Amino acid sequence: MNGVHLDPEWMWLIGGVVLLIAELVAPGFFLIFIGAAAIATGLAAMLLPLSLPLQFAIFAVLAFLAARIG
Repeated sequence: MNGVHLDPEWMWLIGGVVLLIAELVAPGFFLIFIGAAAIATGLAAMLLPLSLPLQFAIFAVLAFLAARIG
């Protein structure tokens, strides 16, 4: 019984979409920034060969910047 194997890139994209849907269900104007940062991290990870710690660092920086700008 093997589980479903998903690359981290897809996990970032799926997580970002889930957060954007959660923002629609419970509007608070905060989850949209975190969701956008997750989607941007997933796209960057798809285009560039990024290690997982670097992906987390990119996500943290993007989430912080998005929340501060928004």
